[in-house]
Amino acid sequence: MILKPLLFAKFYVPVTLLILGISAWVFFRQLGFNYYVAALGGLAAALNMNSFSNACWGQCSRALTQAAFFFALAALNSAIKGRAFLKCIIAGMAVGFGIMEGFDVGALYSLLFAAFAVFLAYLEEGNLSKGLFKGAWRVAVVAVCSALVAAHVLLTLITTQVIGVAGTDQDSRTKLERWYFATQWSLPKIETLRVIIPGLFGYRMVDAGSHLYEASYWGQVGRDPRRDLGMNVGYDRHSGSGEYAGVLVVLIAFWAIFESLRKKNSVFNDRDRKIIGFWSISALICLILAWGRHAPLYKLVYMLPFFSTIRNPIKFMHMFHMAIIILFGYGLAGMWKRYVEIAKPQSEWSLDVFKNWWKNTTGFDKKFTWAMILSVIVSILGAMVYTASKRDIENYLSKEGFPSDIAAQIANFSVGEVYLYLIFLVISAVAVWLFITGFFSGRKAKIGAIVLGAILVGDMCRANAPWIIYYDYKEKYATNPIIDFLREKPLDGRVSYDIRIAGLNLMNMAGVNLPPQIQQLEQTFAMLYYQEWLQHHFLYYNIQTANYAQMPRMPKDYEAMLKTFSTLQSIPRYWQLMNTKYLVGLASFAEILNNHLDPVQKRFKVLIPFDLEPKPGVERATRLEELTASPKTNGLFALIEWKAALPRAALYTHWITITNEQEILQKLSDPQFDPWQSVIVSSNIPAPTVKEPTMAVQVGIKYYEPKDIKIEVDVKTPSVLLLNDRYAPDWKVWIDGKPGQLFKANYLMRGVYLEPGKHEVEYKFQPSPLSLFISLASIGLCCLVGCYLLITKRRED
Repeated sequence: MILKPLLFAKFYVPVTLLILGISAWVFFRQLGFNYYVAALGGLAAALNMNSFSNACWGQCSRALTQAAFFFALAALNSAIKGRAFLKCIIAGMAVGFGIMEGFDVGALYSLLFAAFAVFLAYLEEGNLSKGLFKGAWRVAVVAVCSALVAAHVLLTLITTQVIGVAGTDQDSRTKLERWYFATQWSLPKIETLRVIIPGLFGYRMVDAGSHLYEASYWGQVGRDPRRDLGMNVGYDRHSGSGEYAGVLVVLIAFWAIFESLRKKNSVFNDRDRKIIGFWSISALICLILAWGRHAPLYKLVYMLPFFSTIRNPIKFMHMFHMAIIILFGYGLAGMWKRYVEIAKPQSEWSLDVFKNWWKNTTGFDKKFTWAMILSVIVSILGAMVYTASKRDIENYLSKEGFPSDIAAQIANFSVGEVYLYLIFLVISAVAVWLFITGFFSGRKAKIGAIVLGAILVGDMCRANAPWIIYYDYKEKYATNPIIDFLREKPLDGRVSYDIRIAGLNLMNMAGVNLPPQIQQLEQTFAMLYYQEWLQHHFLYYNIQTANYAQMPRMPKDYEAMLKTFSTLQSIPRYWQLMNTKYLVGLASFAEILNNHLDPVQKRFKVLIPFDLEPKPGVERATRLEELTASPKTNGLFALIEWKAALPRAALYTHWITITNEQEILQKLSDPQFDPWQSVIVSSNIPAPTVKEPTMAVQVGIKYYEPKDIKIEVDVKTPSVLLLNDRYAPDWKVWIDGKPGQLFKANYLMRGVYLEPGKHEVEYKFQPSPLSLFISLASIGLCCLVGCYLLITKRRED
């Protein structure tokens, strides 16, 4: 609210990562770890590539969700010290915030949190039945508080992502049909290596803002399973996130696991050993679940209630990384206790001291040292084999559709990442070994913390760097005549690029092929439209469109509408009903559509022909954002007007009442039905006084905001006011300041019945405020509890 959208966008990513780091620091401090360990744990969380890459990709909610659950775990661990009920309320608030930020990801975190709460209660009681009882009531308190805090968002989640959404039914048939869709983003088992080798399979997709051709992602995350069956659907791959945890982080996490398994002289007490075991098993289970369709376990989980509505098994990697960070914290705390605090400081360090240590040391320390040496040797051998296979990698990439020169760059980059991993493995192993020898004990403790911090930050920063892409927003959002035309009259009609589908299909049916050069330019414009105009310019300049960037959970009514008008002959009717007045694409499409789809009236008209050219000051465009539309008399592309499109708002004196949705769709798709003369309503309103259909009258819109619309009309005879915006129950209507009846019109849109006279019709989006009040009251209550605990703790201190 303070920064406004532009500055908010600038600071959102670093602030969310800072919050994540602070939350991990609070958690580790609550466990009793010293400041050095907590600070390194906070860095490991803030720079973890899973959170970092998602934040750079625009999904900062993933970092905030994990931050909320670190706070929840901190409150839960604090409950051991007393006032468990009040602290469980605080934990519930944090879990609620996690669900608010993460939706289904927050729900997955909450399951892990519940399991840990029960496990922690069992450790406190030392008795299974008592532990289960205590854990159950704690989980119940957390669940109630989190549900109350997140009530408003949970209602939104259910009503927009579950109820009324296509494919969310819980019967066996629907679940089977959604399997391919739900498991598309599964992590192939071989790509688990990305946890320790960040760029082994590249980074992100080549897009409008990146020069990362050599670092292009070439794995199979995002691959539609049906492509393996020979079906040309979905993506070959699609990734915008990384999974690198850091070599040092993983190495110390493994030290914690192995140290906890020691039968004698473990630095961890029995309770800590069991907690390390819990997080180790949790990490393993989450990893296997993240493999999705590549492992059998996810099939069992998928059949549980509502798990089929959660897309992308790779989301379990969020919990995996959280578990690894926690294990890293425990490992670092254990190493600090054994090798820094307990170890006897050496007055002088020389080569003889290391020789004596090696000669006299036995047991776990020497075995772990050998394990690190073995891991380095195995990694060197693996790097050599991988280097020798570079030609095979290039051949594979060529088969996957990468140009040969790019394939060579990608292969070289991948091999280079392996050797960078080797370098940091050796550096990390040496640092850990120095700790094991006691080199950083005593007064050198601070130096040891700085060394580990430098390795951690250096490793993670170089690995995370490819995710950071800088934009000059003034250059990125530079306008052009097409954008200017559309932004001047945003309510005149929606814009769409769907003409491409109809135009290309008609050309294929006629046996006409585009020349290769024009085909390439047309594909470039398609990318420019969907990646730049649709996702950036249209939002920035408030241009309304009938296209969408993503809609993985499509409402059932909208899906039915699309299916009804999916044929080539029915597409113009869809544009007509959706107020799609403007189309962009190849200029030649206007004539093709007139000849084949509107041969009598020929209502497709070229308005502004244009070509794609580099923006001013750019000699040669290498990125989509460097391209712009430049008007040309004989331009290859054009802004095309579809004159038959219905206006955004119109008055109808004739209407047809049909309550059966299937019948409505059949009527709307009937070529004999004229949407300009009659509107179909789904409410039992009075019959029209005009018996014969007449042309609808377009009316102007006085005020238009996302949640508030005003229209002034002068009605001569009883009429239906059609507003071509999608109907939803939370939209309400007022006629001259009095509540009116809003109903569905033309299956998907909004209709209002009006008596003769001058009227001001106002539409407002007003969902029930009850859930919002519940959330606000719960947040306020939890904040009071937190303040009470803070004040009383200070008094006790």
